[in-house]
Amino acid sequence: MTNRANNMENNSINRPTSVAAISIFCWLFSFASGMVGLFSIVDLIYGNILNDENFFLSPLFLTITGIGLGILYFSTGTGLWRLRKWSRLVAIIISCVMILINLVFFFTSITNGQSTELTIGILHGLALISLFSAKVRLAFTSS
Repeated sequence: MTNRANNMENNSINRPTSVAAISIFCWLFSFASGMVGLFSIVDLIYGNILNDENFFLSPLFLTITGIGLGILYFSTGTGLWRLRKWSRLVAIIISCVMILINLVFFFTSITNGQSTELTIGILHGLALISLFSAKVRLAFTSS
C-alpha cells in the first residue's frame, strides 16, 4: 500500500504550463522531423542519394537529420515532461541553435524566405524565454 501512495505522490508533479506546452511542441517537432526522415528513405531506396544542386536538400542529409532530430526532440520532450534537469539544458541549447539556423535560412533565402523559418524561430524564442523564467527554474531545481 505504501508503494502505491509513493507512486501517486510522484505522479502529482507540479509542472508549469509552459513546460508542458514546450514538451508537447517537442513531441510534435519530433513527429514532423521523423516523418521527413522516413519519407526521405524512399528517395534513398530509389538511388537518389545526393541532390546535385543543394546538399542540404539531398535525401541522405534529410534522412539522417530528420531521424536524428526526431530522436533528440522526443527525448527532450519526455525529459521536460518529467522535469529532468538535463532536458532543460538540452532544450535551451536546441532553442538557441534553431533560432540561429532559422534566421540564417530566412535571411539568406535558402528556402526562398518562407515564413516557416520565422515561425519556428519565434516558437523557439518563446520556449527560450520560458525556460529562463523563475517559475520554470524553480520547478527544475526542486525535482
